[in-house]
Amino acid sequence: MCFLDSDDYWYPEFVAQHLAAHLNADYPVAVTFCDSHIVDARGRMLAGTAWWFDSNDGRPACRLVDPALIPDIEPGSGALTYPGRRGMTLRTEWSPDSATNTMASMMLRRNFVDLVLVPSDSRLPLYVDYYLSTFAALLTGVIAVHDALYAYRMHGGNLHSTGQVFGGTYNSSLADWRAIRDDILRLIRETLHGQAGPIRQAFGDRQYTLAEAALKKALDQRARTRVRRDRLRRFLRWP
Repeated sequence: MCFLDSDDYWYPEFVAQHLAAHLNADYPVAVTFCDSHIVDARGRMLAGTAWWFDSNDGRPACRLVDPALIPDIEPGSGALTYPGRRGMTLRTEWSPDSATNTMASMMLRRNFVDLVLVPSDSRLPLYVDYYLSTFAALLTGVIAVHDALYAYRMHGGNLHSTGQVFGGTYNSSLADWRAIRDDILRLIRETLHGQAGPIRQAFGDRQYTLAEAALKKALDQRARTRVRRDRLRRFLRWP
């Protein structure tokens, strides 16, 4: 299954490369996702990658830029072309610091979606991409396709991407992502418990226990951080 928002667009190789990832002879996963270009309302390139694609805060601060990521620019039209690398990365462990990409970047196994996408639309009106990719990373692992296979449009009227590209590890939204993330993680844990029987049957007791422990650790750590921050604020206000 793939979902394409009306303001984004796929490139011709999108489906073929995702199918190749799902049919790899190494390790089957529930979700594959790819990098993307960031474009404006007129389709002009703003960034050659989504910085959050396959990102993790543990990456080294100093590294070379892969020459394959540097575009050729057509002198007459200004069009950019990137050589296809067809690189892929398998990740079988989840971390709250890891990121995938938007819903339009993903191809999902239908059986997996039917199993875990049980919350009502009112409880998950946005961020279904984070919900499903996190669930997949916890239970099956995910595969990142290195190529930018679609264009994500930031046109000023997006429900989430209300920010702009200033450079650096830019935040596409002005909302507090950590608060949003915690709400979704709690919803995933609720679904994990509510669907315990079918999920255990599909993935086994060990994987279920590992997923439950990872969610608990992430949420407990955030709760401890909030407590320390609140104590510091009260201390700073103390006369």
